Parts: sequence; C-alpha cells; structure tokens
Amino acid sequence: MNTTLSLASAASLLAAMIVLAAVPSSSVLLVVSRASSQGTRHGVFAALGVVVGDILFVLLAVYGFAAVVERWSWAFALFQLLSGIYLMRLGYMLWCSRSTEPTLRNQDARSSLSSFGAGLMLTLSDQKAVFFYLAFFPAFLDMRALTHVDVAIIALVTLVGVGGVKVAYAFFASSLRSRTGGSTRAKIAGFASVLLTAVGVYLVISGSTALA
Repeated sequence: MNTTLSLASAASLLAAMIVLAAVPSSSVLLVVSRASSQGTRHGVFAALGVVVGDILFVLLAVYGFAAVVERWSWAFALFQLLSGIYLMRLGYMLWCSRSTEPTLRNQDARSSLSSFGAGLMLTLSDQKAVFFYLAFFPAFLDMRALTHVDVAIIALVTLVGVGGVKVAYAFFASSLRSRTGGSTRAKIAGFASVLLTAVGVYLVISGSTALA
C-alpha cells in the first residue's frame, strides 16, 4: 500500500479526534437526546449520521474544495435553515409522543433513518467544519503528499474516533433511560424535545442571518 502516514501520526490523529468528539457540542446533544428519548438504536443512527457528515467534510478538506465551499456559502446557509426546520419538527414530534412508551413499531427503518438524517443534516449545516479540518490536519499530516490510501485511513480514523465516542454517548444516555420509570422517561423526552427545538431554532436564525 502506498501511504505516507506513519503509525504514530495515525495514532495521534485518532487520539485528537476522540478528544474533540467528546467535547459537548450540538452533535453530542442530538445523539444524547435521541438515545435518551427514543432508545439506543436512534442514538446510534444519529451518531452514524454525524460521522458520515464529518467524513464528507474531511474529504472536502483533503481534496482542496474549501474554496468551492466558501463560494457556495449561500447554499450551506439554505441547508442550515432547512436543517433547523427539520430538527424543530423532530422536537415537536417528540414532545407530542413523550407520554407514550416506544414500541417495536416505533423502531422501524423509517424512524431510524430520521435519526440518521438528523445527525447528517446537523453536521452538514456547519460549513465551518471544512475550514476546521483544513486547519487541523496539517498538524498531523503532510497535506501535499497524501495518497488515496492515506485518505482512506483518515476516513477510517474519523469513523472510529468520532463514531466511537458518539455511540458511547448513545449507549450511556440509553442506559440512564432504561433505569428510569415511565414518568421520568416522559420528562426526559420533554427535555430532549426542548433541546432539539432549541438547536433547530439556532440553525434557522443562523441560516436566515447568512441569507439576509
């Protein structure tokens, strides 16, 4: 395999990814809220959505599309606006269903995909992530010498580092949920609904401001 990445560089990048992924953020909030209100599966799917979004941004940064992202900033602002509306809708639906106990019917593929979509849309609505990775990677990588194998390794590191932490958050939140009674779960779902709506409102305001 033609790679310029040393084991030490890959390990350092992985450690940095883990630390950054563990920092409380809107994506952590989304994963925790989905897992605590809907169960582990929803938290895991939300985490997968976040990871896919991060990997897409990693590819954009590595292959030098930052200038394109900057030129198309209006499109990201519009996407941010739509993502905010989507999260607000999820928050409203969660608020309406907070008094009912989730059943197997609620855990179907369509419902899980909504959690995946929420994670993906939340991540992709932050165009600054491309520039963050563009500034972050040179500390660990020689950006001019990267091969396709290197890019695949970086994507794998992102999957393990970011995904592992987000999934751990999902299992932790879900375990707390399983130890509580019905009334407490309803309160958790209500709180998660408010948090999702708050993130949605923030994205709507940010997107509207950028488009204005």
